[in-house]
Amino acid sequence: MPAVYYIARQLHRQLSGEVIDYVLVLWIYSNPHETRRRSLPSLIHVLKHTPEFQRPDGKPNVTDEELNQIVLAALQRLKENELVTIFARSETMAQISLTEKGIDFVKTHLTIEEMQFLEESGHIT
Repeated sequence: MPAVYYIARQLHRQLSGEVIDYVLVLWIYSNPHETRRRSLPSLIHVLKHTPEFQRPDGKPNVTDEELNQIVLAALQRLKENELVTIFARSETMAQISLTEKGIDFVKTHLTIEEMQFLEESGHIT
């Protein structure tokens, strides 16, 4: 299970909203690359490892195509809330980055401990 999922669940409890949206925002934020961008396959991969999309045996309970549609819908919500920018998008690939508002959202809603947890999980400041 991805580390960002634990923090996403906490955000969900505090703010309501969709856990998936928070997982995606945190996953993009915790990107180890300097560009802070994530591709659609990367987002699909992280969701495959969250409990919402796993059977009890740990295998995905949805297809890659279904996850693709779920991620695209979540990205649209995040884009409407001005938390992400989508640079390029096709049915199977997208380049996504957090906006300044998205970065501020993460920094505003995470505690110092949660930020440290993200740093230990690969976030570069």
